[in-house]
Amino acid sequence: MFISDERGFYKTQIPIKSSILSDFPVSRSQARRLCSGFDKFEEIELDFDGIDDVGRAFVHEIFCVFKNKHPEIEIKVKNANKNVISVKKR
Repeated sequence: MFISDERGFYKTQIPIKSSILSDFPVSRSQARRLCSGFDKFEEIELDFDGIDDVGRAFVHEIFCVFKNKHPEIEIKVKNANKNVISVKKR
């Protein structure tokens, strides 16, 4: 699922709850720590299971700042509730 003979490890899945150790990730620094190493993959799936809400700075750092620096990397969202999705859309 995460490996290809041609591309090696090209995909990863990150559970936000166990990576951030907070039910409410809010800061840019949390997002930067989370994103460290993302550039080694072509596709990243962020699993928001157990996360009730997120801060705008956290989301902006991942989906704007990081994504603008690495447009070739696809970032997918999994198990995001409506609160998380609404912050992401802002």
